[in-house]
Amino acid sequence: MCIRISNNDRNDSPGTDGSVSPEPPDRPPGKVRQVHPEQKNQVLAYDSSYRKNGKPKSLPLEDNQMYNHLANANVAMSPMYPLTPNICVEGGKIEFIKSPSGSARNSLALSPPQTPLVARRGSREKHDFRTCVDESEKFDGDKELLEKRIKQLEDQLEEEKRRTQRERMAVTKLQNKLIKSQVGLPKNNIMVVFNKARRAKFAKDMFSMKTLKKRLPIIQWLPTYNYVLLIQDIIAGITVGLTAIPQGIAYAVVAGLSPEYGLYAGLTGGFVYLFVGSCKDITVGPTAIMSAVVAKYVANYSSEFAVLAAFLTGVVIIIMGMLNLGFLVEFISIPVISGFTSAAALQIASAQLKSLFGLDGSAGHYFSESVINFFKNITTFVYWDSALGLITILILVLLKRLGDGCSRTDPLAKQIRWFISLAKNAVVVIFGMAVAYIIKVSTGTEPIKLIGEIGSGFPKIEPPPFSAVVGNQTYAFTDMLKVLGPESIILPMVSILELVAIAKAFAAGGQIDATQEMIALGLCNMIGSFVKSMPVSGSFTRTALNNASGVQTPLGGIFTAGLLILALSLLTKTFYYIPKPSLAGLIITAMFYMIDFKIVIRLWKTSKKEFFVYIATWLASLLYGLEYGILTGILADALILLFATARPACEMTTIAGDKKTMIVISLPENLSYCAAEHVRRKILKAALESHCVTSLQIVVNGTNLRIMDSTVASNLMSIVKDLDKDFNIVFLNFNSNLQKMCNNINDKYSHIFVTDVNVDGIFKVKQSPA
Repeated sequence: MCIRISNNDRNDSPGTDGSVSPEPPDRPPGKVRQVHPEQKNQVLAYDSSYRKNGKPKSLPLEDNQMYNHLANANVAMSPMYPLTPNICVEGGKIEFIKSPSGSARNSLALSPPQTPLVARRGSREKHDFRTCVDESEKFDGDKELLEKRIKQLEDQLEEEKRRTQRERMAVTKLQNKLIKSQVGLPKNNIMVVFNKARRAKFAKDMFSMKTLKKRLPIIQWLPTYNYVLLIQDIIAGITVGLTAIPQGIAYAVVAGLSPEYGLYAGLTGGFVYLFVGSCKDITVGPTAIMSAVVAKYVANYSSEFAVLAAFLTGVVIIIMGMLNLGFLVEFISIPVISGFTSAAALQIASAQLKSLFGLDGSAGHYFSESVINFFKNITTFVYWDSALGLITILILVLLKRLGDGCSRTDPLAKQIRWFISLAKNAVVVIFGMAVAYIIKVSTGTEPIKLIGEIGSGFPKIEPPPFSAVVGNQTYAFTDMLKVLGPESIILPMVSILELVAIAKAFAAGGQIDATQEMIALGLCNMIGSFVKSMPVSGSFTRTALNNASGVQTPLGGIFTAGLLILALSLLTKTFYYIPKPSLAGLIITAMFYMIDFKIVIRLWKTSKKEFFVYIATWLASLLYGLEYGILTGILADALILLFATARPACEMTTIAGDKKTMIVISLPENLSYCAAEHVRRKILKAALESHCVTSLQIVVNGTNLRIMDSTVASNLMSIVKDLDKDFNIVFLNFNSNLQKMCNNINDKYSHIFVTDVNVDGIFKVKQSPA
């Protein structure tokens, strides 16, 4: 409602019946009325209880005091068109006219505006309202009520905006349907029409600070970073770096690459994960399993295939992360992961037997091949290599046990033993280098096989190879993809499995953003391929070491990468003396601790089906390769899931009375088409086995049933039709949706659906005649 208070020169006054005189005909409602500049006071009084249909509304008579007050001031009413709280006012001072009765129907007063007062709603026509009052008319203001009213108007405006947005979305959907019908698109075609509001919302969501913090976690913790955290990250980063150097060289040897490739693989992980990683403990770099998967391609072709595999792995993981496909790893069960990991550990360890004992011949790419070659060439073993390799294994086991017993000593000794245990890999490598160097200086010979020269300096930054020359044959990009084959998918899945498993293990009860971790891992692989990195993932050994060293943020990875750069720049000539038996002993010991021996006994005792999945994955990985092993495990898991879905447990109960017998068949919660025939056979078998029983009642109990498809519903109605002549059958406690589905198939037997749990009540249900 708009109340116009006129000047004294106007002759508007209340009528004798107590109503307010209408507006003069020369000023029709809704017309713009110019206000003379000399008018000193203008007031717009706005009643919040206006009608939305645009009809005039009289002043509330129950508010007598306010009515009388305005009547004495020569008040006239004018009808008001529909308004929203979106009122734009330029100039003027906001005042508040308080009702003497304190009613909620208070009004806003604006005095004196110098420009027209405009009420807007979307694209509706604008309305200007003018009111005038004598300067002597003053009303006491109430700031608290004014602020409350303003807040109410703002809330109404926001609600109006949301409602308008919903209307626009509904209109857009109708427009899409209209366009489809006009151009003849199929019904299942998805057409997305982005209007201006949607584009704005999409841009806002994509480039908002919330999204930026989510995709760049460094923004969250960097502002609170301090000197204490820096010291802890430096200690942890250097400690991990002492392990990353020998492990990187060892895993490059596993992949059949030059040792420097293992150091290249650890560089980009520290720098990239700093910005996009969400778990402080994880260190991304080369791992034994990833190295073992690409080993056969390096041996049969060239190192370019390993670098391209890293690039493709990164691209696939990023795409999966952007599409939120991280849930796919949830379909890979623990028996499959454990069987795959155990088989990979055995395969990697068996391939190191050649280097451990200094044998001649090939190491082999599969477990069976490695074992056969080992016994075939066992007579060519070298005493120096064998002795140093076995001593390396012994030292590693003792140092690990030394670290496990730290809690039983005093604090100082505990710290010393703890540090030595953490640096055990570096200790054995340095020990082997010292032995090899002393022997060469003393005798002038190299009786122990060494890794030899390593490429020095930072790698050249260049795009990954999209073609390769092997011998006299040139492989184009498409040819390289054909060679990699299933590894283009297997490598990303294995990499994600390793990283997600490690992130969950070190989350300390917190939630892990799997999508963000996948994007981070994909970027580490893709960017790493520009510096000749092989495929990488999260390393459990280095991550555990990082956590034990007290790392606080992902910044610790920078110091690990810095140590690798230092090694590439200054220590490559020193690495010449690293013995191959020492690296082999280091790898074999690490693989031994990767095997979970307890899970075999646990699965045998708890679940024979899962034990079968474990054995199938383990055997296939050892006999046919890791890529086929994990595929076999996934297939075995899928078969077990399908079998459980096709053979649901249907509980059968017989309730025998003096003259009546009831067979209750309780259905499970979910029934799909593959279980339709199984349920049908169950019910028919129960009926036929009890055909000689008089007064037999068959009850199909659907109390627990929540989901079923049309195939199951069709089979259930078919059962009713088959048993209708000879048996009395009812469907108990089927919900309304399931009843509707069955009735749509055959509404002849709609009366069999009952909810009476009383036995006698069920027996009173009579079948309709056929």
